[in-house]
Amino acid sequence: MNPVVLHVDDRDDWRGIVLGLEKHGITVFSVDSLGGAMRIYKERKPDLVICDGSVSSPNDGLDWAKALFKQGQKVILLSTYTPPGLGFPALNKDVINLNGIHQVVLGILQ
Repeated sequence: MNPVVLHVDDRDDWRGIVLGLEKHGITVFSVDSLGGAMRIYKERKPDLVICDGSVSSPNDGLDWAKALFKQGQKVILLSTYTPPGLGFPALNKDVINLNGIHQVVLGILQ
């Protein structure tokens, strides 16, 4: 069975980039709202959540990512701001691309 990734980002361009992981055999659910992400999270139980730090309002995605991580969920924060000391990977949108995301995702899912 393919690994499942849930991605939440309010920007179409980033959802398109992360959907590129499907070319590598990863099932991706990509949504534009935190509410939608929470619903899919409960339904699909993804192997990994990739979350924008500010989906609907400042830090809402960051707060959700922290809460998921505390529950044992594998998480990547994808944001222009990377706070220190998260305990899980944070990728800077200003410097990362699909290949970089793919490398990190594969490392986490193995």
